[in-house]
Amino acid sequence: MTYTIPPATRAPGQLGYIADQNNTADVLTGMGAGWNPLNTAYGPADPTGATDSAPALNATLAAAAAKPGTVPWLSPGTYRIDSPVYLPPATGLEGRMGAWTSAAGTTMPAVTLKPSGTFAGAAAVIVQDAHLGGYAAQNTNAQLRHLVLDGSAAPAGVHGIQLSGPVWGITLEDLCIRAFGGNGIATVQDAFYAGQNYPYGIHASRVKVDGCGATGIGLNNTTDSTWYDVQVIGCGANGWTLSGGGHQLIACRSEWNGSAGYSVSAAGPHQFVGCRTDRNAASGWVFSGTGNYPVTMTGCRAGRDVSSGSATGAGVRVNGAAYPIVIDGLVVYPGVNDDGTGLSTPVNAVQLTGTPLLTALTGCLLHGNTTGLDVSVNPGAYSLRAVYTRTGAIGSPTAPALAADTA
Repeated sequence: MTYTIPPATRAPGQLGYIADQNNTADVLTGMGAGWNPLNTAYGPADPTGATDSAPALNATLAAAAAKPGTVPWLSPGTYRIDSPVYLPPATGLEGRMGAWTSAAGTTMPAVTLKPSGTFAGAAAVIVQDAHLGGYAAQNTNAQLRHLVLDGSAAPAGVHGIQLSGPVWGITLEDLCIRAFGGNGIATVQDAFYAGQNYPYGIHASRVKVDGCGATGIGLNNTTDSTWYDVQVIGCGANGWTLSGGGHQLIACRSEWNGSAGYSVSAAGPHQFVGCRTDRNAASGWVFSGTGNYPVTMTGCRAGRDVSSGSATGAGVRVNGAAYPIVIDGLVVYPGVNDDGTGLSTPVNAVQLTGTPLLTALTGCLLHGNTTGLDVSVNPGAYSLRAVYTRTGAIGSPTAPALAADTA
């Protein structure tokens, strides 16, 4: 059942409440007649962006955390924040809708958190563990939904969202994270904890990271997480960086980024299902480093990557990866920029080099501008089953050639 603060007690810019409660006696106004946590010394959040809303937001979230399952929501407006917003355990923050495109000339939704030019902190929104946040129990089940995080005015290096330490069960849904100088999403470890000291169990869906200065989504030892329909576009470094841990990426995209689309530098049991790349400056996927678990790719596509034209790169590049990589149903194809300019890339559709442990390809079409499958330098152990290669520009390619199956 849904309850809200009565409209008569909710002024523009204040936060309403949505909570799933068991009975009417639990209605939030039962915490006091006309109770509104923003009727504090901090005053209401300011939807005009003229004043700093971070104190009011954090006061509201702290009050909501006393009643787990309470999710404050923001009415329309652009909320200036001069310091981070912290999500406590078992609560969250909602707007009314996120955004899938933030390109020039598009209409943006009306609920935005916007760090100011004087913002001080690591990220606009931080989910931190019990040690860092001073919580009685570990930070679990925090949620962020239906919002735009706009970093266009923030100082250099600020992230959109930071997950700190062993927080888990975090939900990120229907978000647009744009124009931050740091990562769109960053994860960090907390050395206070022995053993598992990193985030895990993240569930993200319909999230877009757009035009951030560093990595779009940087996952440092983060594990046991699922990412569905998450797009990273136009970021300054890798679209995604996966260093250790283990993730499922389903129907995710990485496009027009300044380095690789997906960089896997140490393997957990990662799974890529129906994921795509397009026109990244370096390889679409690059696998390197060590790890004990296999990586699988199923039904993925890599298009127009390595836009620099370098032969050191490919739609999929396996560079000395010390873990098995199993690839099924991969399609790679070349192309130029959308306006017809630029080089036709990638030069190589798939490149195996640096003596990787094992690469198994089945049922693939590998179309590179010059080479379909490059195994010319230390390809390591690999197997091929029903793998076709072709070369040339996308408009005038050679006929597909069936590569010899390996024994």
